[in-house]
Amino acid sequence: TLFYPFHGTIAFHAWLRAMGSVIGRDCFVAPQAGGYAEFDGMKIGNGAVVLTANIHGHFVDHGHLQFAPVFVGARSRINAGATVMPFSKVGDDASLRVGACTIKG
Repeated sequence: TLFYPFHGTIAFHAWLRAMGSVIGRDCFVAPQAGGYAEFDGMKIGNGAVVLTANIHGHFVDHGHLQFAPVFVGARSRINAGATVMPFSKVGDDASLRVGACTIKG
């Protein structure tokens, strides 16, 4: 992708912040992750690691498109292939393994 040269740099975090994300200090967010669509709903705590995960900030409920925040706690790890659904909160020091999926809410 366009952001691959910025993989793991402060430039990528600055771009996420410019899009409305709240990114803590000492985080690693992989730019090739496929599920980033609603940047203004992502809140990632200090020291968190988000690898190639699918983070969804939207859902369809009763025929209406709705947007919801996603929280990733401090020092948490979201591994490649994990899916974080809207209204989810991954707590501090938590880890989502490969293929894991949170439930909405």
